[in-house]
Amino acid sequence: MDIIGRVRVEVTVVRPFKHENLKVGSKHTYWKSVTTTVIGHRGLGMNRKVSNLQVGENTLLSFVTAANLGAEYVEFDVQMTKDMVPVLYHDWTVTETGLDIPVSSITLEQFKSLSKIKSRGHSNGSQPTSPRLEQPRQLPVILPPASNLEVPLARPELLRRTSHNSESGSFKDNLPRLVRSNSLGAMSRMKALTEEADPAKMKGNGLGTIQAPFATLKDTFETVPPHIGFNIEVKYPMLDEAEDANIPLYAFEMNRFVDRILKEVYDHDLTHPNRNIIFSSFHPDICLLLNIKQPNYPVFFLSDAGSSVVADRRCNSIQGAVRFATATDLLGIVAHSPPIVEAPNLIKAIKETGLLVFTYGADNNNVENARLQRRHGVDAVIVDCVLAVRKGLQQAD
Repeated sequence: MDIIGRVRVEVTVVRPFKHENLKVGSKHTYWKSVTTTVIGHRGLGMNRKVSNLQVGENTLLSFVTAANLGAEYVEFDVQMTKDMVPVLYHDWTVTETGLDIPVSSITLEQFKSLSKIKSRGHSNGSQPTSPRLEQPRQLPVILPPASNLEVPLARPELLRRTSHNSESGSFKDNLPRLVRSNSLGAMSRMKALTEEADPAKMKGNGLGTIQAPFATLKDTFETVPPHIGFNIEVKYPMLDEAEDANIPLYAFEMNRFVDRILKEVYDHDLTHPNRNIIFSSFHPDICLLLNIKQPNYPVFFLSDAGSSVVADRRCNSIQGAVRFATATDLLGIVAHSPPIVEAPNLIKAIKETGLLVFTYGADNNNVENARLQRRHGVDAVIVDCVLAVRKGLQQAD
C-alpha cells in the first residue's frame, strides 16, 4: 500500500467562441497556393541597426509598401493592451520613448500617445526625450496564503527548466523562488516605468526608421487593401519569456485573450470577405485554442526548431513541432530556417505527415536559400528583403 509515485495531469479548458459571422465551410480553411509564397516579415521586414533608413516594422505603411514590392502576405505581431484592445507590436515592452513599459500594462490611449510623443521628439532631428509620467500607483503584491503553498503557481513541468539561466529542481524547491519573484517582479515593473531603456535596442519605431503611428488590429483591417493577406502572429508569453522580460505570465486569461482577437477578425469578415488570413503562434496552447474555437482560418505552429531551449518540450525541435501540429490538427508549422537550409530534405519529410511548411529567419533573406527551399517544396518563406527574394524566385521560374 506504499505510494510509489505521483502523476500530474494538466488540463487546458477551451471555452466556445461565438460570433454571428462564424460558420463552417469558409474557403479560408484551405491553402490554395501552388508556388512558394513570399510573406513580408513584420511588413517590409524587421528593423535592424543599419546605415540606411527603414520603414518602421508592424506599421500600416510597412504593410502597404511590402505588398507593392511583391509580398502576397504580411506577417505581424498582435498583443493586447490593458483595456483588451489588440494592437500591433513585437516586443513585450514598449521602449521607443526611452521607457520600458509592458504592452499589457498600458491602455490603448497610452499606447498611441507613446507613438505621438516619439514622432514629436524626432521632428527637429533631436534625440528622443522621455515623456513626463505621473507617479504610478502602487501595484498590489498578491502572495498565496501560507496554507496554500502546495497549490502550483505554474505548470510543474515548466519549473524543471533547461534554459541557461535556470536551475533544475523539484516544484517545492522552486516554489520559494517563484513566490519571491512575484513580489520582486511587481516592484521591478514599477521601477521600469521611470527607467531608461537599453540604448542598444533597435525597436520598430525607433531611431533610423521612418516614423509611423502605432496601429491596432482594427486599423489594419480598415486600412490595408483586402488583396493583401494577413499572417497574424498571436503573442502570449510563455514562462521563459515572462521571466526574461519581467512581465506578467497571465496578464489575461487565455480564452478571453484569444476570443478578443477572434472577435476583431470576424467583425471585419463581412466588409472584406476575400482577404486571406492565417494565424500563427509560438505558444502551443494559443494554437490549440485558435484552432478549436473557429473552423475558418488555418493555424500554424511557430517553432525555433531547436535554436533555443525553453521549458516546454513541444517548442524545442522540429520533431516536437510536427508531433504537436499533427496531434492538434493544425494546417502546418513555421520553422526557423537554419536547420531547413542545412537539411532541405526535412521539408519533404514534414509534408509527408500532411502538414504545410513555412520558414522564417535571417537565412531566408539570402535568395539562394529561398530558391533551395522552393526546390524542395516549401510552401512559404517569411522574409525581410521582400523585393530581392521575390525577384530571385521569379527569375528561377
